[in-house]
Amino acid sequence: MELTFPKKIVSSKIFPIFQWGKLPHPPTLPGLSKQLVKFFKFSRYFARCPLAFESVSHKSQINYKFKVFSASFLFSSIFALLLNISLITALKKYDSLFRDAASPGGYFVTTMYTIIVTIDYVIIFFKAPKLAEWLNNWNAIEDEMQKMGVPRDKIKIDSFLHCFIPTFEFAPALVFGSLETIWRFDSGYPIHCLFSIIYGYLPYICYAIEDSKALLMLKCLQVGFRQ
Repeated sequence: MELTFPKKIVSSKIFPIFQWGKLPHPPTLPGLSKQLVKFFKFSRYFARCPLAFESVSHKSQINYKFKVFSASFLFSSIFALLLNISLITALKKYDSLFRDAASPGGYFVTTMYTIIVTIDYVIIFFKAPKLAEWLNNWNAIEDEMQKMGVPRDKIKIDSFLHCFIPTFEFAPALVFGSLETIWRFDSGYPIHCLFSIIYGYLPYICYAIEDSKALLMLKCLQVGFRQ
């Protein structure tokens, strides 16, 4: 007995390469703004990005917006306030432990890091509109580059974002944060442990996020000028 299959099923389902007599279209690669959105979503968990993200219709791009009454802005504002209150509380609690004995009245470097981080939170909210404008400009630049014949697969920073940034920015931040926290950690006092973790890790992570942001901007410029 000979088995037969309808030609339509064989051509369209088993061998989709022959469907309509054309090769299947490869998936659209994300633009730079969409490649960067993962990083900015991550930074939002530390209240370092008050921007809203909107997908651009019919394009693999993201439009960044700064809206004062958006959910992202309110979340970032409230969370930043809570983190800063925790940092200031921990600073008052642990500051006497970090006085530099060699210079009376001096401060240990971690104390200065903490003070700078609290100020930096305010600066981030003022600079957010400029950041959104800079990121959105890449959508227009990318469109012009594609009109000039630059293939989309040449405009990517995935390996830099997924390998270089975690290895050289966040791994050291976690190491130094652990060294700051481990000797002060006492599991018998949960609230004390929470303040210890925030005070130990948050300044280093915030610095890693801001350094990574600058490096990613420079990487985007490098990719753009190379093409």
